[in-house]
Amino acid sequence: MTTRPQLSLCIPVTSDTGLIQEFSENLSQFFQKFPLLYEVLFVVNPHQDQSLSLLQSLAERNPHYQIVENKTKLSRAQNLHKLFAAARGDVIIAIDLDLATPLSEVFKMLEVFYSDRETEVVFGNRLKIKKTLQNQAAPRDPLENFFSGVLKEKTPWKFEDPFCSILGIRQKSFEKINARLKSTGWHWTQEVQRVAQEQQLKSQEIPLFVGPRKGTKPPKSEALHLLKFVLFRI
Repeated sequence: MTTRPQLSLCIPVTSDTGLIQEFSENLSQFFQKFPLLYEVLFVVNPHQDQSLSLLQSLAERNPHYQIVENKTKLSRAQNLHKLFAAARGDVIIAIDLDLATPLSEVFKMLEVFYSDRETEVVFGNRLKIKKTLQNQAAPRDPLENFFSGVLKEKTPWKFEDPFCSILGIRQKSFEKINARLKSTGWHWTQEVQRVAQEQQLKSQEIPLFVGPRKGTKPPKSEALHLLKFVLFRI
């Protein structure tokens, strides 16, 4: 694609080829209804042969797909950071492969950026979902609940949901904070929120539905990463 995309979707990929195929089909159906200029960036370890082969095959048929190779063992947060740095879209949004948050919900973030040109970052808030979706929402992880409380006790944290995996930022705003981001572990949103607050970026938090996940869940080691975040970065 030679024209600059309006939207970049960034996805840290797992080795689940069934999930990749399902995601690709859902994505194609969705963008048939919305004629946006977009790109989809996947990060994959070249040693995950099945994932890489499938993604290469999909990319050959779909010019919107871009593959970013992760040649070292990077964490999920580092992979997202790598994808955002490679993205070319005016707006960059992180989503999950299993689409626990439907694309129609993610699209609300794009609407915020277009309706308010001064907003630089948009975060999801799972605590204020629609009542009609309440019973379908996934229960929050106890680790997230615990560290959300710690963050709010330790510092005036302006965001209600520091660990919602869905977030969006304008590319020019990401360039402002890229060098200040210290990305480790599974969760990345709290680090982006930390730097966004530090740099006084105009941010919004909007209600987003997140349902039960089919993909990979945070490893037990994530507790240590979050503890280090609380102790040394805020």
